[in-house]
Formats: sequence, C-alpha cells, structure tokens
Amino acid sequence: MRGIPVLAWTLLFSSVALAGSGPPSELTCTQIAGTSDVQMEWINEGAYAEINIYVDGVQIDSIVGSEESYLASGLDAGDHELCIQAQLATTGGLFDEVCCGVFVDGAGAIGSLSCAPSGASSATVTWTNGAAYTAIRVVIDSTLVAVLPGTATSYTAVGLVAGAHTICLIAETAAAVLPPVCCNVVIGIIGESPIDLLCFESAFAVGVNVSWTNMDTYSSIDIEVDGVVVATLPASATSYLVTGLAPGTHLICVNAFKNGNPLAPVCCDITTGDVDAPPSNLLCTALPGQNDVVLSWVNNGSYAEIQITLDGTIVDAIAGASTSYTLTGVPIGGHTVCVIAIDASGAEIVPALCCEVFIEELDLEFIDCAPIAGAVGTAVSWGSTGGFTSFEVYVDGALHATLPGSASFLVVLLTPGVHEVCVHGVVAGLPDAVLCCTVGDDAAMFMRGDCNTDGLFDISDAIYSLQWLIQGVGDPTCLSACDSNDDGSTDIADAIFSLGALFAGDAPPPPAPHPGCGCDPTPDGVGCAMSSASCP
Repeated sequence: MRGIPVLAWTLLFSSVALAGSGPPSELTCTQIAGTSDVQMEWINEGAYAEINIYVDGVQIDSIVGSEESYLASGLDAGDHELCIQAQLATTGGLFDEVCCGVFVDGAGAIGSLSCAPSGASSATVTWTNGAAYTAIRVVIDSTLVAVLPGTATSYTAVGLVAGAHTICLIAETAAAVLPPVCCNVVIGIIGESPIDLLCFESAFAVGVNVSWTNMDTYSSIDIEVDGVVVATLPASATSYLVTGLAPGTHLICVNAFKNGNPLAPVCCDITTGDVDAPPSNLLCTALPGQNDVVLSWVNNGSYAEIQITLDGTIVDAIAGASTSYTLTGVPIGGHTVCVIAIDASGAEIVPALCCEVFIEELDLEFIDCAPIAGAVGTAVSWGSTGGFTSFEVYVDGALHATLPGSASFLVVLLTPGVHEVCVHGVVAGLPDAVLCCTVGDDAAMFMRGDCNTDGLFDISDAIYSLQWLIQGVGDPTCLSACDSNDDGSTDIADAIFSLGALFAGDAPPPPAPHPGCGCDPTPDGVGCAMSSASCP
C-alpha cells in the first residue's frame, strides 16, 4: 500500500466518488391540456444537492436534489426549450444540462361534444370552448361543410341522408390548429314509442308504480324523473318502481331507444306526499372567491311560492317547485339565510328552514420580485388567501400575462431600467386585490470613464481609479462609471483603457454611455448604486 503513487490514489478516490453518479436521464416535457403549463419529469442517476430549472436559457427555479418532477407554469404560446442541471451532493460539481423541447399551443381543446338527431335529415351539435378560438371548422364524413366564428357553441347539420355520420370540429387559435374532436350520429331511424303509460302511487307510499306497453323492439329504456334519468332498463322491461320522491308534483317519462337512438318519450304527472310539510335538508355553500351563496333543499309538499331571506329580509320570491337558489352580492361577514315555503292561501308553512354562512374577504398576502442572475429578468412570486379565479400580471401598467388561480410564480423578462410589476387577484373577471413591487437596479445615470464623477473624462479619472484599486483611497459611488472598458469588472485594465482613450490617437473611447450621461445599455454585475452627481 505504501508504494502506491499519489496520482494513483487521486484517480482511485475520484472513481469511488463518482461511482453510480451521473446527470438525470429520461427527461420528458408535456403540456397540461387546457393550460399554458408544462409538466417536467425525469429519473435521478445519483445523489444531488440541488437541481436547477431553465426555460429558454433562463434559470427560473432551483429545487431540492431528490425531486424528479417540476411544473413550469405560465409559458407563452410557441416553442420552448426546458432544461435541468444537477449539482453533486458530494463535490458540488455541476453536470451538463439535460433538455427537452415542447410546443405550447396556449389553448384548450373543445369539450362536452354532443351530436343528436334533430329531424328526419338533420342533427344538432353542441360543445364547450376550451379557449379563445379564431374559427371552428365543421367536417361531416371527411367533408368540410362550414367555418364558424370562434365563439360558436352549437351547429345544426341539415340534408343528412339516413344512416351513420361522423361529425368533427376543428378549432383554430392565433397560434395553432387543434386536433379534431368528433362524435357519431345516426339519422332516419324509425320506431314506435311505448303506449298505455300508467303512473300511480304504491301502497304505504313506498314509491310510484310506472307501467307501459312496448310497441317495437328497443335497444334500451330509460326512466326519467323531473328531467333526470334515474334508471336504464333492459329493452323488454314494461314496469318500474320509482322510489325516493319528495312530496309534490313530478313528471315521469319513459324514453325508449331503438338502435341507440331516442324515440319520442311518453310521460305522466303525479303528485305525492304531504303537501303541507315545510322544506328540509337545506345546504348553504359560500362560493370561494365570490360574494355568492348557493342554496339547495328538498321540498316536502306543493307550495305556491318559496321566499328567500337574508338576515330577516326577504330578497326574493321564487316558484314553489324550486329546490335551489343562488344569493349574489352577499356582504363580507356572517349571515343567516332562510328558505320559507308559502301555501296557496299565502300563509307561511312553519318552521322556516335556515342556515348560517360566512363570506370571507380575499386578499394577496405578499409579493416577491427577485432579479435573475445573468439575465435581464425577474422571478415574481406571490401568495394569497386562495379563491381567486385568475391572476393578471402587469408591467409598468400594461397587462403582461394572465395566469390560472392556482399560479404563484412567473418569470418576467424586462428591459434595462426600473420597472413596476403588479399582480392582480381576479374574481369572476374583475380585479379584487393587487400588490406591486419595483425591480431593476441599472437605471442610474452616469458617464462611463468618469470614475470620480466630476462630469469630465480626463487623466484624473485614471488616477482616481488606480488610487482606489491599489491604495484603497476613495469610494466610487458608481462602479459602472469606473468600468471604462465595460467588461463587467473594475480592475487596473480600466485605468489602462482610460489612459489609452485619452492619449493614444487610435484607441477607442469608452463604450456607452459616453461621452454624455445615460443608463447602462449592458447591465452586468458591476451596477451603479446611484446616479452620478454630475448627471441629471
């Protein structure tokens, strides 16, 4: 062992230290549908002290070394390069960056697409828009039949022949054409609905017996109560017991399907239960981020009307069959909300049904704006009480970005100078709270080369710079003015550069700002604590 050279020991130690270590692998970047966020995932191949996150060459975050995923939020539409760089826990060394590319389309897809026959040769298509579209194309059986405005949410296709059809919608945004979303519909199916529908309350008020006669061969039969499907029965069924009905009048329908397509429903009305019992099961829900309260209850009778009261004052009178209501504009604080049933004579059916609610005030709790080293940008983060539907980020009074209510971080790229960055918490489309911060430290006015800030560029500036660097004499108030060659550092090379510019005829003058005052067009780590006294 004594005879092993020092170099061999060094190589052996390095091999052991790096064994089993390497940069992260299998990095993937996937846009989250309907958002401008990208989910990053990878596999760690060693023990890291930390992992740095980069978007388009700019570091946006640093996370603990054990993490294997990160959500990059609020990316602009277009192509982006996302990278991670791991730092070894043992030596502090940095591995090479591992990167992936992703295209953010900035728009959500069409949702809730529904196609249904609306006539002998027509079909109605409805959907919800997941983003702001510039246009929506309608394609039927691979043929373009219409181009709709981007705000459209329905379309009726006419002149369809009997049989199966595929209807597709292709949404377009300013940045991209989204993938098609399709549904199928069958036109011209002829069938006969059930007949002889009977509805009667069963003994002991167990429920309502429903019976009918089938007049065709069906694929299935749905039972619908007050517009809601409560059961799907076999095609051969001819009766059903509806249970759990609240007292009052109900509409019960039998919907038969032939080859999966609905035939005309057959329906009946029936009144059940004690008509004089008050409502029950009141549920009061204060909507997060809004001054609204959603009420729902169960009716136990047939009422002429239902009154809604807030803190003892009637705010509305609604139809007696209603089982829900939304109170809007409720003030911040605690309140008593009541639902009161009124009978045909105008009398109150007691007792009133009440609940307590509390409306909270939303607020932004803090904002932090941290300049990003080596980049003309700022990492903006904030916290809130929650409940905001979105956040709007403004730079110098102009809207810069709109983010979802779950966001709390954004990288803002800025030009040199001082800027005001404000975050607005938005509720139901209206700003509700705002916090601002001022960023930028390169807006000081100075003349490059004027190290002693006397308003002149002469030999006294080179002497002042050398005395400060070598003897520690003097205290420059603007280091950027002493950085004569604008290389991002203050050293003896600046004094030599100044002397050359003053006395060598072919030597270049100091870079801007020179010969007059101005802001630093090339911000760096030197900085300027305050404007030169000789500059306005």
